[in-house]
Amino acid sequence: MLVGWIGGQPQYYGDVWELHPIVVDERYRRRGIGRMLVRELERRLRERGVITLYLGTDDENAETSLGGMEIFPNVLDRLRELRNFRGHPFEVYQHLGFELIGVIPHAKGFGRPDILMAKRLRTSPGSDARERSPTDGRGKPTRAKTSFIPRFRGVVHPHSGSPAHVGSTAVAPQVPQTFGVSQQVPPHDMMSQECRW
Repeated sequence: MLVGWIGGQPQYYGDVWELHPIVVDERYRRRGIGRMLVRELERRLRERGVITLYLGTDDENAETSLGGMEIFPNVLDRLRELRNFRGHPFEVYQHLGFELIGVIPHAKGFGRPDILMAKRLRTSPGSDARERSPTDGRGKPTRAKTSFIPRFRGVVHPHSGSPAHVGSTAVAPQVPQTFGVSQQVPPHDMMSQECRW
């Protein structure tokens, strides 16, 4: 049974990735599965030299002080005063190190904004040649020399003692990249299990 999934999509020549989607079955929430998925995605993106990971988290049910109302004018002032009324996940992402960076008012219809968050993945950009984005000699970024980026798929299973596994294929860079993990552990021990790759 699938209980968790995470995805990532490269943006801005691969220096920035969007975390989308992340899903954890409601019956298995609050067991560290989402945190495990995000941490593994971050680890793999750091290995690729990614600088920033960002996400949008919708408020479709007026769970925050931004939802269910007009937030123009002074959108950024309202974002600074953001409050969580009914368990919106933006606070979960804050605990994972993401910061509020903006909001798209009415992204899913009137009163249903998309709250934007991001996290820096590298601590010292430009410290070596691998970390610098290639340029065309005029200061403009160039596309990566390879036309393929590995794609990872996986699932989180609740009821098996089998070892974790990850499969991979190659796809073009502008195609959304699915990036998941597979962890098979008994349900009573999910929090204490360490991810093995």
